[in-house]
Order: sequence, then structure tokens, then C-alpha cells
Amino acid sequence: MSGKPGGITAELLGDLQREVRELEAIRGTLPESIIQKSLILSEETFEVLKVLRPRAGIATSYYPDRSLGEELADILFVGAAIANRIPIRLDMAWGQVTGGRCRTLAAKSSPADEKEILQATIDLAERVLTVVSDCRLFDASQGDSSPMQHLTEALGKMAFQVDCVAGACNVDMKGALSEKLTKDQFRVWSS
Repeated sequence: MSGKPGGITAELLGDLQREVRELEAIRGTLPESIIQKSLILSEETFEVLKVLRPRAGIATSYYPDRSLGEELADILFVGAAIANRIPIRLDMAWGQVTGGRCRTLAAKSSPADEKEILQATIDLAERVLTVVSDCRLFDASQGDSSPMQHLTEALGKMAFQVDCVAGACNVDMKGALSEKLTKDQFRVWSS
């Protein structure tokens, strides 16, 4: 996979989408519907929130065994699976939304504080809920282009927000995605 170290790029998302398509074909998950994938996307978002609970000072007995990078990579992985079902190009959705911008919180001169990180994460959850809602509308639309346009934009905004959270928390998304794909390929070849 290619892309600048750390942040998400259109090229990185294009590579991811192709890899996800190949992995799903091997795993036999291509027949899963866009609605099924949207439920998985919701679950992955809650995993991100669970990872950040201790950092937010919320009393918890849960201490994650997975990193924030792994959980954010899962969100992008499922987002790519959804994009493959529409079908749209996730790299194009990224470009339409970002206009070349990335890592707005990381670009600040000082590190993001906890309040900014939590706000960015809540914004991510909102973006995911928009994708989930748009998946339902797309599924019911039977070829209408308007829900497809909304879903394309929502996926681009979700990817951008993943990058914002990653940047604020100093997560190397290129590395996290490469690690996820390596693990997933290993699982496929081991089973």
C-alpha cells in the first residue's frame, strides 16, 4: 500500500479498497449486503469509543487489547467494503470531501488536548451514523442516484474524520492499515 507516512491519502484508500475486494472474494463475504456491512461499521465505531474510555477518564473495567490504530483501520476496512457494494471509488469520495486537506487537528502547532480528541471521536461517531442511515436509504432506493451521492459523500467525510482522530492521537494510519491487511491475509491463508 502506498501513501505518505501517517495520514490517509486518496492513493492509500484506493489501495485499501482493492485489497478489501480481494480479501472479501477469498473469504466469501462479497454476498453480504450493504445493510449487514453498515451494522459491522457501527460495531467497529463502538470499539473505537471503548478504546478511548480510559483516556477520557470514564470509570471502566474494560481495558482494550487492541490499539486505536487497529480499530480505526477496521472502520476504514468496512467503509471500503461498503464502497465496493455501491460501487464507488473511495479515493474519489476522499478527494471530493477533503480537497487535499488532511489531519486538521495534527496540523496545529501544539498537540491536541483530550477535549479536542474526544470531540473528534464524537464527530466520527456522527459520521458513521450518517453512513449507516445512508446505507439504508441506498438499499431502499432501487437505483436512484441521489442516495448514492449522499452515501459517497458520507463515506468520504467518515474517512476524513478517521484521519482527524488518528492525527490528533498520533496514530500512523498507513501503518495501522498495513498491519490489519497483513493480519487478515494471514488469517485467510492459515484457515
